[in-house]
Amino acid sequence: MYDTAYAMSAPHEHDDIEINIGESDLVYVQGGRTLDIPAGRPSLFWASRPHQLVTGGAVRLMWITVPTATVLSWAPRLGHRLLSGDVVVGGAESLPPALAETAARWSGELRRRSTESERAAHLEIEALVRRIAETAEASAPGGRSRNDPARVGAMARFVAEHFAEPILLTDVARAVHVHPNTAAREFREVMGTSIPRYIAQFRLAEAQRLLLTSSLPVDAVRRASGFASATAFHETFRATVGATPREYRRAAGGDTAPSVGG
Repeated sequence: MYDTAYAMSAPHEHDDIEINIGESDLVYVQGGRTLDIPAGRPSLFWASRPHQLVTGGAVRLMWITVPTATVLSWAPRLGHRLLSGDVVVGGAESLPPALAETAARWSGELRRRSTESERAAHLEIEALVRRIAETAEASAPGGRSRNDPARVGAMARFVAEHFAEPILLTDVARAVHVHPNTAAREFREVMGTSIPRYIAQFRLAEAQRLLLTSSLPVDAVRRASGFASATAFHETFRATVGATPREYRRAAGGDTAPSVGG
């Protein structure tokens, strides 16, 4: 899809890799960091972590979503960076010419459900991902860490560093020296979600990463991700992903079709 996008009122997440290319600079908040993506530079990130476009005003933007397992098969060297929450920014030279026209063609080919046209679009999107991977090592993302005194940034960093441990709202509040009620209110106002929900999202993201990239037994994945009980793990996983952890792992290579737009 190539269309006009506006600042998002709250973070959201979805279980795939998102590719974004803006005509002007893009600014995202993700995991307690503010990330600047220069105009005309393609970016890849794992959308399973809450992210929020905060760019002021309207921006012309191309976005594509591709199943996580598909991107990892195309560009395995980016796997650790993407699944660790990095935003990978490629060079402008990796972009196809006539971006708006290319996006419209891909969208039409993917919707037609013609085997040949779908295959052509898949191959061109794969080529884009591979070119981003090729140019990413020489590209600096331009992200600025929110390591200032802002309490919400400090709370988000604390969650990112300790989500695999048995942490509670009170632990997050104690880390920034405020009352739990204050921590909960400020976090929700800035991030658009609660601290317990944010912790659960990080745990779920780590579980998905381990299911995709390791051969650990499911219960070992559960423990490594910070879920205290098997029941909570399976209920959270099914409610969010729509499948059990075992089903998710088995189906990881099944649905491999990119989507242009959303």
